[in-house]
Amino acid sequence: EEAPHGLMAIGTTTFPTGLGMGATFSTRLMERVGQTIARELHRQGAHIAFGPVLDLARDPRWSRTEETMGEDTYLVGELGAAMVRGMGETEGTVIATLKHLAAYGMGLGGQNGGSVSMGQHELLQDYLPPFRRAIEAGAQGVMTAYGAIDGVPCTCNPWLLREVLRKQWGFQGLVISDLYSINVLHNTLHVAASLEEAARMALQAGVDVDLGASAFGELRTKKEYLRIDTSALDEAVRRVLRLKFETGLFEQPYVD
Repeated sequence: EEAPHGLMAIGTTTFPTGLGMGATFSTRLMERVGQTIARELHRQGAHIAFGPVLDLARDPRWSRTEETMGEDTYLVGELGAAMVRGMGETEGTVIATLKHLAAYGMGLGGQNGGSVSMGQHELLQDYLPPFRRAIEAGAQGVMTAYGAIDGVPCTCNPWLLREVLRKQWGFQGLVISDLYSINVLHNTLHVAASLEEAARMALQAGVDVDLGASAFGELRTKKEYLRIDTSALDEAVRRVLRLKFETGLFEQPYVD
């Protein structure tokens, strides 16, 4: 469920948008927000929270600045980590999913999902540390960004998803595409000749879950033709099943 500043469902608590929460400068308050989000999400029968948002807002032309907690790397990392800690302090297991890896708000001209032009130094110094900080606090989910950095889409970037996220940071959780961001590899960014090829590229780069499911669903009939690395498929399935076991979905799938 979407939960960037409160669970977006009927009968739940809505908190200020990201900019409002960022203006508090209060990690303790963000922990309490995380606790409330996780409690309400768990009691409604969900187990994955899409949030917090850890994008930096440094271009006021971008249309989603209100979702962020500001432009400061350190502040966003500390508040995001606090919210994740809060989510881990409630009954049940709730998976915090950090959005959006990476540099989502820096599309050229403020275009949402547009191409990002920045060097690796700036990416590593400013835009990735909040994610690492929140992962150290216990986040078990990461959502990929729509855009491309230096021409390489985030949803099929093995350096970003395998080398940095998993190898360097030791992340063991789920990598989830943004809604139809695998489709975007084909129909918007044009790095894949077909939807099936886009699905293969994302899977082999390290994406475990296709939010929207229209891309991964195509792989059932295209396996031989697209030469899927079955070890990548096994990895994705293993990570999904592990978290389902840890959240108790097989023992107690329903809530009151």
